[in-house]
Amino acid sequence: MRRAVAHPGEVQIATYRFLHGQKGAYVWLRDTVVYDPKTRLLTGYTYDVSEEVTRERALKESEALFRTLAETAPALILLWQAEDPKDPTSARLAFANQEALRLTGYSLEELKARPIWKFVHPQDREVVRARGLARLKGEAPPTRYTFRVLTKEGQVRWLDYSAARVEVQGRPAVLGVGLDITEAKERERTLEAFAQVALALRQSENLKEMMESALDAALRITEAGAGALLLYEEDPRASPRRPPGVSSGAFLEPPGWRRKALRASPSRARWC
Repeated sequence: MRRAVAHPGEVQIATYRFLHGQKGAYVWLRDTVVYDPKTRLLTGYTYDVSEEVTRERALKESEALFRTLAETAPALILLWQAEDPKDPTSARLAFANQEALRLTGYSLEELKARPIWKFVHPQDREVVRARGLARLKGEAPPTRYTFRVLTKEGQVRWLDYSAARVEVQGRPAVLGVGLDITEAKERERTLEAFAQVALALRQSENLKEMMESALDAALRITEAGAGALLLYEEDPRASPRRPPGVSSGAFLEPPGWRRKALRASPSRARWC
């Protein structure tokens, strides 16, 4: 009231706790008053805002809990939504935790400056984009899948990613959580490559065909653009030597062995 008198003509709002006699407990009240200096009268009303205050407090506590979990979780956590509600393709990042910044090598400002899909590996980008936009529209694409992202240094990292549609400030958004499974994925791909190479080696007894099939299988599994297979035979007279034009440490033959065959290819295995 003093504030209303001190600022005549301005609406003053005050929220406070009040001991309710009948309930025997405190309730939250809100006064809205204005002072008219001409009539010297205070006009206003008071109403119970206990439920509203409880909701506001619960929301603040939830936000604080989310941020604590997000900043301490050993997982990448992202929140993104469309800048233009009518244009889902205008999706931009709204939140990224510290693990997301560490994993990608980008700052928060750099992540927010580009469409979220630009950080996804080109071979996975369209699938991730289509599923993300579908989820933003209220559709039900897969909630968990794996894909690759590119770090600022150009490294490839694999994510085990889960996503859900949420509401933020009355607008749809997507909350995503990703675990870095790069090491496990590389081990899996290596084991698969070994299995495929072993299978390819059993397809023929011809050395040339065996080598070509094995390298083709290895390149296909690892998605490498080029590769090589070396085959050695025992040669007691030989000593470690370096082939002409090959730098030190590359393709060195072990003591007592000599190279029998080499396969290298930018696209598929070739005899050379």
